[in-house]
Amino acid sequence: MLKPYVWPMHIGGADAAGDHWTYPVHADLAIGDPRAAGQAAGEAREGRTGEGVIAQIALAEPRHLAEASAAAAAAFPAWRAVPLRDRLAIGADIHRRIVRQRDELIAMMIADGYPDRVAQWSAAGIEHILSPAYLARGAAELHRQETVGDRQVILRRLPDGVVAFHPPRNAAATLSCLAIPMMLAGNTLVMRAPHAVPSGVMYLFREIVLPALEDGGAPPGVCNLVCGGAQQTLQAWLDDPLIDDIAFVGSSGLGIEIGNECFRRGKKPLLELAGNDGFVVWEDADLDQAAHAAAESFLASTQICMVPKYVIVHPAVADGFLRRLADLADRLRPGLPSDPGAVLAPVAKAKDFLAMIAACRAADATVITGGGLLDLAGRPSSHGPFAQPTVVRVDGLARADRLPAVTEETFFPLLPVVVPTAAETGPDLLDRIVGLLNRNRYGLRNSLWTASPTTIDRFLGAVTNGGIIKINDTHAGTTPYAPTHGGTGLSGGPHGEAYFPLLRATHLQAVSIGTGIDVAAALITVK
Repeated sequence: MLKPYVWPMHIGGADAAGDHWTYPVHADLAIGDPRAAGQAAGEAREGRTGEGVIAQIALAEPRHLAEASAAAAAAFPAWRAVPLRDRLAIGADIHRRIVRQRDELIAMMIADGYPDRVAQWSAAGIEHILSPAYLARGAAELHRQETVGDRQVILRRLPDGVVAFHPPRNAAATLSCLAIPMMLAGNTLVMRAPHAVPSGVMYLFREIVLPALEDGGAPPGVCNLVCGGAQQTLQAWLDDPLIDDIAFVGSSGLGIEIGNECFRRGKKPLLELAGNDGFVVWEDADLDQAAHAAAESFLASTQICMVPKYVIVHPAVADGFLRRLADLADRLRPGLPSDPGAVLAPVAKAKDFLAMIAACRAADATVITGGGLLDLAGRPSSHGPFAQPTVVRVDGLARADRLPAVTEETFFPLLPVVVPTAAETGPDLLDRIVGLLNRNRYGLRNSLWTASPTTIDRFLGAVTNGGIIKINDTHAGTTPYAPTHGGTGLSGGPHGEAYFPLLRATHLQAVSIGTGIDVAAALITVK
């Protein structure tokens, strides 16, 4: 177990203890012995040593939230004035510290409940998002200048101001890192660590980000760190005139509501919401590699947005693909988060999992493997915390279009594989498949597996859904140069798209600097 940390809040460059604390317990203990975990947290609250408690973290009250936004607003003018190259230098230092402290960061994410393999993948994603090369790609768009006749024309993106960031419970540390490039763009930050799983966020910011800011000479108040409940914090941010942007990562239902309320109050919503990613396997695909990419669906028991949620496979190769996918699913076993190679996590929506399987069967879909709950030892259990990785065959695109397991986001390890019928298989099959993808109300990522450049061109010419398209590649992994997050529809809201985090909380401004302009002539002259 980790040695317990003591983390106050951080507001305006100073620690703030508050009157109340939370005592998160290592996920291994919480899963393996829930009663002992409760006892450990209780002992810690009484001032005794609670075995398995990983941190003591101060909880924010309304006054702390107001103080944090005021500190961020006060710091904004000075931070924005810091040259971009100096802010990026601090970003490079943050990246170096993350690489150096990678093992500790992974250990803290595991303590929060990330399965070992998911923590490894998440750490790689954080390193990618904060790498100097990736930040430089976004920075290139912050300032462009050229001479046009007798004018200097500048296109520049300016920071929005104070960004309040709300990460989700299921991947708090991973997604909180998106706020760091927003800060490096010149915004100041109020970061909320979720009350239920605060440790990974607190470690990332208290032990890595804040020391780098201090060493880099950043003004106090650039990064403010609080821990508290979601409802209280979000309402305070909505009510606070000092908050310019609210970055919300979470469910589509609540996220769209937050977005609407932001618009009503004159704030900018930055939404990263649910996903229902499609995954297409064409008749000439590499079935072994495609099956491995599709099996990324089961990372953290599918309680991640950016993994495959449904597959459409060409009927000519459906049996071979299903056989490979089911074999990979059957190899996955429950375990503690710290178990080497652990992939599965306890499911938060076990009843919904069982109900969805029943709905699939009622719609004449076939359960190929899985379908039940398991205890920690991998034994069938009606009350087990784990769900079996489940593969369901759905015959017919028309049937899939009416099946909630395909059309709605599922947050448990159930992967429907849609096989078009003979009547649906003709020259227009690819168009039919893309039509199903485009009707998806969500739009994070879509994948295609094919050996044909012609098929790739046809697919890209028709698909409009999704912020990110992966072809013959890992679905959930990062890609050099390309954005890592963002999507359309219920995944990003009305203005959703793929984005570079460095640009996310900025706005475009055009500047024209004239030399010897004849104003009267210029007014009516088109160049």
